[in-house]
Amino acid sequence: MAPQGKRARKSDEAVTGGQADVEPMPPEKKKKTRRRNVRGRRGVLKNLPDMPLDILYEVFSHLHPQDLLNLSRTTKAFRRLLMDRNAAVLWKEARQNIPDLPEPFPGMSEPAYASLCFDAQCHGCFKPGIREVLWEIRARFCNECKKSKTLSQETLIYRRGDYFGSYLPCAVVEISVTGKTELFWDKKRVLASEAARIKEDYAEVEVSEIDQFIKENRTRCNEIEQHAGLCRKWYNNKKLNRAIELEDIKDARYKAIKNKLKELGYEKDVIYCEQYCMSKESLKQLSVVRQSKPLTERTWQTIRPTVIDFLTTTVTPLRIVHEYTLYLRPRAAILRKAVEKFARLSHGVFPHVRDFASLPEVRAILDPADKAEISVESFDALLPLLPELVTRWREDITGKLETFVRRELSSDESEDVPDGIRALDLAIATIFRCSHCKKPIVGAYPGTVSHRCRPAYVAALVQMTRGYGLWSKKQDDPFDTAIERALKWAKWSHRDVDLLKSDVEPVLEACGQNSLSTTAQDMDELDFRFRCKKCDSFQARAIFRWREAALHSRDCHGHDDSSLFFDIEDYIKRTLDTELWEAVSSEEARKIAPLERAASERVALKRLSKPIWCCVHCEMHELSRGGMITHIVETHGISTPSDDNLFADPARVKTRMPPVYIVADEYKMRVQSLKPFVKQALKDGEAMFQGDEI
Repeated sequence: MAPQGKRARKSDEAVTGGQADVEPMPPEKKKKTRRRNVRGRRGVLKNLPDMPLDILYEVFSHLHPQDLLNLSRTTKAFRRLLMDRNAAVLWKEARQNIPDLPEPFPGMSEPAYASLCFDAQCHGCFKPGIREVLWEIRARFCNECKKSKTLSQETLIYRRGDYFGSYLPCAVVEISVTGKTELFWDKKRVLASEAARIKEDYAEVEVSEIDQFIKENRTRCNEIEQHAGLCRKWYNNKKLNRAIELEDIKDARYKAIKNKLKELGYEKDVIYCEQYCMSKESLKQLSVVRQSKPLTERTWQTIRPTVIDFLTTTVTPLRIVHEYTLYLRPRAAILRKAVEKFARLSHGVFPHVRDFASLPEVRAILDPADKAEISVESFDALLPLLPELVTRWREDITGKLETFVRRELSSDESEDVPDGIRALDLAIATIFRCSHCKKPIVGAYPGTVSHRCRPAYVAALVQMTRGYGLWSKKQDDPFDTAIERALKWAKWSHRDVDLLKSDVEPVLEACGQNSLSTTAQDMDELDFRFRCKKCDSFQARAIFRWREAALHSRDCHGHDDSSLFFDIEDYIKRTLDTELWEAVSSEEARKIAPLERAASERVALKRLSKPIWCCVHCEMHELSRGGMITHIVETHGISTPSDDNLFADPARVKTRMPPVYIVADEYKMRVQSLKPFVKQALKDGEAMFQGDEI
C-alpha cells in the first residue's frame, strides 16, 4: 500500500491541478532582531544638509559656536556647508549668542576663533584636556608643543644685530613638570611660525623701508596684545562663572544629602561635621558628596551606604569624643586642684595630672558611672592610697623605660645586656634627648619623666588644630582621647625621648669600658676624667667628668665647623683624628681635684639662689619669681598673687658641672690675651696653669 501523502491545501491544488506532486517546504523562520531603543525616528537627520539654506541658517544661528564646530566634524556635507566663506555670517550670529565675547583677532577666521575659545585640545598635536589659552600667540599648546612650537623672544636677533622680538606678540609660557608649574627661564615666548615669517619678510625689506616695516609690525603687535587682554578677561570671567555654577550645584547636592541624613537620624553627626570637623573629616569633602551633579533618588540609593559608613566609622567616634571632652573639661579643672594638693604631700617625682587621671581609682572618681557631681573633696578618699598609687605608676614608667632601652641597645649590637643588670643602670643609658624640643636629658628616671617642655608644645599643637581630630584615631578608649583634650596634655610615653648612646659610647671606649655591662655607678667609682681632643687649643685644655663629656659631645660636636677652631692647623689635626675623647692620667686627675671642688661649690650656690618657680594653676614654669608673678597676673587674672599661687622647685634646676681648664704656662704674663671663658675660670678658681702645684 502506497504511503499516504499529506493533504494539499487549496492553494497547492490550484497550482498543481489537484494533488500536489511534491511535499511543500516548511516556511523559513524569521530571525529575531534586537532593536535599539532610539528616541524618535531613525535616520531622519541624514537629509538635513539638503534642506533649504535659509532654514538651516535660521536653525544654526541659535546654536553655540562649539555646536557648530562639532557639527562641522560629523560629515563632509556639513563641513562644506559650515566652512564655506558665505557661512561667516552664521558663525558671527552664533558668536553673538555668547555674552561679552570679543571680536576675533585681526586676520583670524570665525571657525578658528571659535576653536581657540571653546576647543579644549592642543592645536599642535590635538591632545585633549588643554584648558590654558595663550591668547597673545592665539593657540592652545600642551607642554611638548609649548617647547617645540614657541621660541624665546630674547633670542630673535637677525642681521646687523637688529632685534625683532619686540614687535612679535609674546606670551608668558608655563610648563607643568611632575605636577608642579615652572616658568621658562626666559618666560616670554613667541610663535615659531610667526617668527619664521617675520624673519623671511625682514630679509626682503630694503634698508630704507625697515623703519616702516618695524612700525607696522609693532602696531599689529600692540593691537593683538590689547585684544588678548580682552579675551583673557572674558575667559577668566567665564571660568569664574562656571566655577560658581558648579559650586552652586555642589551646595545644592550637599543640602539634599543633609536632609536625607537628618531623616535617617544622623542630625547630630551632620551638625558636628559642619561645626568642628577639619576638611579631611568633613562630610562635604567626601568624594561621593562633593560632585557637580544634582542628587536624584537613584543616585542617593547608590551613594547612601558610602555616606552612612563614613558617618558611623569616622564622624560618630569624633563626635562622641568631642561631647566627652566637653563633659570632662570642668571635671579636669577640679582634678588639677586635687593633684596640686597631692603633689605637695608626696616626695619625689609625682605623676602629671594626665598620668594621674589614667589610674583606675582616679578615673572611677573623675567619671563615675552615675555621672554624679564631683569636687576637690571627692578625691580625698585617695589620700590613704596615694603612696601605693604613686609607687605603682613609677614602677610602670620604669618598666616601660627598661624595655625601651633594652630594645634600643639590642638593635645595633650582636649581644644583649647581660642578665642581672638593669638597662636603666647602664652608663650608656644616661643621656636622652627630648623628641620635641631636642634638648638633652640626663637620667632615664626621673629625668625623662620630669622634663617640662611639653606644655608649650602640646598647647601650640592644640591651638593649631583647634583641638579637633587631635589624637582622635590613635586610642581605642574615648576617655583617653577626651581627657587629653580637656587637659591639653598627652600621656607620658617613651616615644617622647631618644636614647643618645652614640654620645656616651665614645667616652666609655676612651677608658676601656664595655658599654653593655658598665653601669653609671661603675663609672662614678672609677672616677675618670676626659679631655676633648677637638677642643684642645694652644691656650688651654678642658677636662670633663664622664657625664659632662657626653653632653659636651652632643652640644659642641654634633656638627663639625671649621670656624670653631683657632687656626687651620688645629682644624686639620682634629679632623683627621677620629677619636674624640682621651682619658687623662690619674696624676693629672688628682691635680685638678681642687678645681672641681670649687666648681661644685659655685654650681651648688647657683642652684640654691636661682630655683625654678612653677605655677600651681597650669604647667608654666619660669626661672625667676618676678616672671612667674607676671604670668599669673596676665594669664590667670590674679591681681595680687600670693605664695599659694606659685612655688619654687629647686630640684628642677638644669645644672651641669662645668669643665676645668689647664692653661699653658706661657700665658702667665699675658693673661689678658686668653679667651674670656678661660679668664673667668681662672678668676673663679676653676682653672690652673700647667706648671702650678696645688
